[in-house]
Amino acid sequence: MNAARRSLRAHRLAAGAVLRRELGIIGDNFFLILMVIVAPLLYPFLYNTVYLNKMEHRVSLCIVDQDRTAASRQLIRDIDAHELLAVDEILPDLSAAKNRLEALKTSAVIVIPEGFEADGKRGRQTRLGVAISNLRFLPASDIGKALGEVLASRARSCIVTALEKNGLSRDQATGEAEPVHLITQTPYNLTESYGDFIIAGLFMLILQQTLIMGLAGSMSMERENGTIGGLFRAAGNSIGAVIVGKGGFYVLLFAAHAAVYCSIYYRLYRIPFTGSVPALLLLTMVHLMTITAATLWIASFFRKKITVMTILLFTSYPFFFMSGYSWPSYALPPFLRIAAALFPSTPFFRGYTIVTQMGGGFADVRPQLLHLLALLVVAMVLLWVRLRALRGRYGVDGRAG
Repeated sequence: MNAARRSLRAHRLAAGAVLRRELGIIGDNFFLILMVIVAPLLYPFLYNTVYLNKMEHRVSLCIVDQDRTAASRQLIRDIDAHELLAVDEILPDLSAAKNRLEALKTSAVIVIPEGFEADGKRGRQTRLGVAISNLRFLPASDIGKALGEVLASRARSCIVTALEKNGLSRDQATGEAEPVHLITQTPYNLTESYGDFIIAGLFMLILQQTLIMGLAGSMSMERENGTIGGLFRAAGNSIGAVIVGKGGFYVLLFAAHAAVYCSIYYRLYRIPFTGSVPALLLLTMVHLMTITAATLWIASFFRKKITVMTILLFTSYPFFFMSGYSWPSYALPPFLRIAAALFPSTPFFRGYTIVTQMGGGFADVRPQLLHLLALLVVAMVLLWVRLRALRGRYGVDGRAG
């Protein structure tokens, strides 16, 4: 028992020595300070400020009213009354509307054709001309959604009026015009805000990538600067001390960053959080440990920092898109779905969405946690084997650790 305690104490002291050594390396390297301290705190604030106003309001559009009747004027008022739309100008002809659209002075043009009112009175189908600029996809999407709502409401109103003229009561006409009343309720992302959805994911993407870049830079510089032997000497040749001291420091540091994101930044950007805090904490810690082990393993094969940084930087957005956060996993080709399952970001982002936006708890993210734990075990085994090989080459005396 005493021998076991002494061994455990020795490993703790060795891990502490590696941790202090890592602090010294970071303190002497501006790149690492920027990557693991400054960037995780500053970059989310600067990048996500673009989405501070998370919804489009009063998107500008122009209307060409070729009918000039009471019905066309009422339609214009209905469009302008919608919270997402603002009728900036009623133009005399199509050429003027085209010039404004090409000059980016409006986001859309709606053409009300001649005979609009007459067709409505006769019960005929009428067509509106709509031209929407797709240079900015958020306003284009909002305009299409809002116009659909306005025109659907207008069409129901016209049908009710026509049925009333045929002798039906108001209630009967309403029932005939809309026999099935559709009620749409949004269970998650209640405001249907792009900002509420994307900002939460960008926080974790920034956290993940700055951890990968900083840790990969630190590990590759050990080989580039010829200090890998010093790492094993500080650890007393213990592989466990290397992993706990070097990797554990980054896990704790980025766990603190994650806490800042989910407390201060979530409030700053008014992002709703409805799930279990302990579940999110466990999910994030397992994810950070998996990323750390995998990054140490990958970076240990490179002798140049610039090489590993270039390769890992290239993986940022592909891993994010393949994770299923911004593009559904079922829409990916089968071979990409299989490949995505090998990346820790895939189960993490799925579990992260369940907790933060769907009100999930431990039971809801159990599959994602088990997936991450399996990847963590694989990454740790690979890292242990790799460090054992490096210790045989650079270690002090070859003692097992």
